[in-house]
Amino acid sequence: LLKLGLLEQCVDYAAETGAFPYAFELCKHQSMSDKMGDIYLKHAMSLEDEGKFAEAEASFIKANRPKEAVLMYVHCQDWDAAQRIAETHDPASVSDVLVGQARVAFENKEFQKAETFLLRAERPELAVKFYKDGGQWEDALRLTQEYIPHKLQQIQDEYEVYLSNSSGGGRDDMLTPAKTWEANGDYSRAIEAYLKMTVLQTTDYALLEEVWYKALELALKFVPGKKKKVPTATLR
Repeated sequence: LLKLGLLEQCVDYAAETGAFPYAFELCKHQSMSDKMGDIYLKHAMSLEDEGKFAEAEASFIKANRPKEAVLMYVHCQDWDAAQRIAETHDPASVSDVLVGQARVAFENKEFQKAETFLLRAERPELAVKFYKDGGQWEDALRLTQEYIPHKLQQIQDEYEVYLSNSSGGGRDDMLTPAKTWEANGDYSRAIEAYLKMTVLQTTDYALLEEVWYKALELALKFVPGKKKKVPTATLR
């Protein structure tokens, strides 16, 4: 290939066949410095496949691809190494490390730990998704209300759909939407949520009496226009 003047193809062939020392030598002696980064990257990927992570890290850095080194360590859950590379060479990747740690923590049911990682990564919406996927709607609503309140209506609606499609939830599940709106000071929506509970949702008449009284109490205190609606709704 060299005799034919196909220097670049020669370098590529050397790298593809694992002859990296020869590839590097060609680049150095034939003034192909712009090709060196590609060879270091291929070398790094080869070393990663062999499990030689420290050597792969060095080659990723020489290839000016620190993010690849970060992702390599995230994949093998070496969090300290991933954090070190990110902080030193690619600060934008720090969030990738935190998200990776959060995913593992959620899988291990270490929910508070996972939530902390995602808040540090400034990814509250991902924590909400993880909580929703795990059926932990109370936590999903809590985080939404605190960190992404503009999405609270959307998550609330999704939760109500989830409840209507489920085989029935417990007392806390049924009360969560109404309590969330009430805590958020949206008393009109809280009343509507309380009044959605009827004998079709539960045969716990003590609970029904409690929530209907709560709806009436909120109407009298905060939304006088709805006080006539409460007695009508309770007759359903």
